[in-house]
Amino acid sequence: MAVLHALNDEQNTKKMGGLIHILPFTYTIILIGSLSLMAIPFLTGFYSKDLIIEASYGQYFLSGSISYFIGTLTAFLTSIYSIKIIVLTFLGTPNGPLSNYKYCHEPLYIMAIPLIILSIFSIFFGYIFKDLFVGLGTDFWINSLYIIPNHINIIDAEFSISELYKVLPFYISLLGILIVIFLYYILSPIYLYNFIFKSKFFKKIIYLLANSYWLDSIYEKLILYSSFNFANITNKIIDKGIIEAIGPYGLTNLFTKININLSKLDNNIIPIYATYIILGLFSFLIIILYLKDFKFILFFISIFFFI
Repeated sequence: MAVLHALNDEQNTKKMGGLIHILPFTYTIILIGSLSLMAIPFLTGFYSKDLIIEASYGQYFLSGSISYFIGTLTAFLTSIYSIKIIVLTFLGTPNGPLSNYKYCHEPLYIMAIPLIILSIFSIFFGYIFKDLFVGLGTDFWINSLYIIPNHINIIDAEFSISELYKVLPFYISLLGILIVIFLYYILSPIYLYNFIFKSKFFKKIIYLLANSYWLDSIYEKLILYSSFNFANITNKIIDKGIIEAIGPYGLTNLFTKININLSKLDNNIIPIYATYIILGLFSFLIIILYLKDFKFILFFISIFFFI
């Protein structure tokens, strides 16, 4: 955020570079945060990230081993993009427009103070408070966090795992750092660019990554289309069909049709009126004979006369 603010909200790292001499404070802060994120030993990220990876392998189940190797691969990728950001943003030659560099400045105190506090925590917090938070036998969390006894493997992760698996994530992260340094400072990005884009295999890989594994297309065609199609069907059948047919709209149409049909019977012919009276009398007698509740009959009569 400090870099974006300094470079007039520029977000493309390919349009940066050479900011180490202009933003030395921001460079120092981001370098500390990146090293901690890469789990460099004795920084805060080392005591949290490596513990999670070791605890995964300490389960001694297939799922735990898979989680361990996925976490190790993630540590490798994290080191690559963290160093890549530092190289593209602060090192190398400037690649952005002159207007961005002309007014480039360090963050104000309102942004600098939180960055300093976070940097101090990134350096010392894990080393000082590791035993308090996740050390063996610590009662810091007391009952705030409940762990099923079968899932407690901190002792296995601490003493049973081979040293190789403990240091493997660090060596993998270090390998990622060396790869980025080799590509940008020894091999030169131009050779890498020509090598990748002249290879059909790497072109397919880039095409696959650029399209995000076609997850967006799958999501759009399978999930969104199916959802909208299902919503359209339910809207036509249920909302506009069943609900409106038996709801207010359907009742309105029903009573409107009944009213129209009853209005047609009003033709000023006395025999037809006499027929209505006789039918009404029979209906009233049926109510008296088959309904024993006289309160209902009185209510019906009162409504009839008031109407």
